[in-house]
Amino acid sequence: MDCCSRVFPEITKFFWGDIDLRWLPEACLSHPRFHKGFYTVQHFIEGGTMPASGILNIVEWRQKLLASEPMNGVTPLEVADTLASTAATALAAVRDLMPRVGGNDELKATLQDITAMAHLGNYYAEKIRGATQLALFDKTGKPDQRRRRCATFSLPSITGSATPRPIRSNTGSRCSTIGWGL
Repeated sequence: MDCCSRVFPEITKFFWGDIDLRWLPEACLSHPRFHKGFYTVQHFIEGGTMPASGILNIVEWRQKLLASEPMNGVTPLEVADTLASTAATALAAVRDLMPRVGGNDELKATLQDITAMAHLGNYYAEKIRGATQLALFDKTGKPDQRRRRCATFSLPSITGSATPRPIRSNTGSRCSTIGWGL
């Protein structure tokens, strides 16, 4: 089940914020007063990757792709595939374990958290895929890339259902890990 613990490191290596307030992957935002607030697809296109990670950012990837140059690094689409694969593995494990929960509320809550992390992995996989298509469209103007980018963001493709579920909180209150409410 450690696959879900790989979602945040993978997305953080791809979309780098060098201090905590610049990048909160659990909410796709930064501190709204001091940084950008919610990170859009455009931010992902323009964003950098973790130094020395070997991951190409979207602009580098687009440049190499359009010039038919070798990639020489992990591509954004490979990062998206890793996130989606991690999410699929976690969701399959949860589907297998959930019927055996019985009255174990702690196990049920843990499996719900794993499910939420998996959906977050799917969200970022689709956001990266959409950002790559938009980046290509911005340079080439090819309508098929725009259509693919728009199709990427359908809710069922991200969550697996039309009704996303909130992450459970044991306290019943809104979480604030760094001193300001989300």
